[in-house]
Amino acid sequence: MNPETQEACWEGVSTGGEDISRRDFLKMSTTALLGSLLPTKLTNTLSNLEEEIGFEKETHEVNIDELPVYFRGIINGAMESRVNSAGVVEVCESNNEIDFAPVPVIQTAINKNYLYLAKANPHYRCKETKGIVFHSFGASQHLLDTYMPHRSAKEYVENGFAQATSAMFLVGDEKFDSRKDLINSVPSIVQCELPSPEGCLVHSAHARDVGWDLQNTLYLARMNHVCNEFDLPNDISVLQTLHKVGENSAPNRSTIGIEITGLNFDKKEDFPLPGKISSVLTLATALTKRYKISPAFNFLGHRELDYRKSDPGRRLTYLMKVLVGLTCLTKKDKVLNEIVFGPFIDKTKTNDDGVAKYFNFITTYFRESSDATEAEEYLSEIKYLELMATVFGKEFV
Repeated sequence: MNPETQEACWEGVSTGGEDISRRDFLKMSTTALLGSLLPTKLTNTLSNLEEEIGFEKETHEVNIDELPVYFRGIINGAMESRVNSAGVVEVCESNNEIDFAPVPVIQTAINKNYLYLAKANPHYRCKETKGIVFHSFGASQHLLDTYMPHRSAKEYVENGFAQATSAMFLVGDEKFDSRKDLINSVPSIVQCELPSPEGCLVHSAHARDVGWDLQNTLYLARMNHVCNEFDLPNDISVLQTLHKVGENSAPNRSTIGIEITGLNFDKKEDFPLPGKISSVLTLATALTKRYKISPAFNFLGHRELDYRKSDPGRRLTYLMKVLVGLTCLTKKDKVLNEIVFGPFIDKTKTNDDGVAKYFNFITTYFRESSDATEAEEYLSEIKYLELMATVFGKEFV
């Protein structure tokens, strides 16, 4: 993507007037849109929603060519993906199913050790995989030059993870190309952990156990609050169950870690470019389907589990939830649709209502778990109003 196109992707919503600031316009318009789309207590009927946003189809579908350029580019750049019987992610570089190729595997030392320990000790085996935790994988220029001078996938895993940490995947700037040496070049999508021969995931080392100190429960409180507003159970998210008394409090035994090269994703200038986001989406889609992970509740950022961390920033995790939702609507994948929108679908209403609830829920949580000004600025940057107008069939901007 050239600089002009990239800048266009980040261009905010025009107010069309001089008497109101863009930020104030966005706040008022977003509040009106989301309020009419779905009130937090979910008391509107579908007929109310149709009056506001003009639903016309029983089964919601979105033409990818009608999406804002930023989202369209990322989704088009993502490849078909799956997890094979050995637990390795495969991607398809064409429209031909026979062209699936496995991503490179560079095992961490910790994964090798835990696989060995898991043979005799069930403590190291994961009973259930509930979520995905996104991380940013960065280091100072000095450390990069010392331990990863070529910035290769092999250096990132063997020297970057070293002996202290381990995540299941690493995503870098390079586009996946099975014809290249994907181990000794800049990373694309790399698998760093393998399951046991029986297909069972084993203990990882990408996040510390959750604690009960006040700072570490802030995101839990926000998730509980939003779930309550949407009349959802207080144990629907792995964030909630990890804090539950008597339950497993170790994210390393119930979540998959994805490290994304880079730092400080909350800054616009440091945010991953669309190509890298496409790779993350390729990976997240395969994992969502294989392990039946609900993005709305169980796509988490490292900072939501550990207050000492700032990665990967609030924006990245929210964006992935939006992108997986859009992927459902544009790819017409019934399995993915059920996983993503299923928790929000009321059998007495149409699927469109569930789609609306999904986007309203993830945006409400994003706003409540972020600085208010930063959240509104990001929604402006990604043209959220224009996106919702496209998804729900009526112009709002």
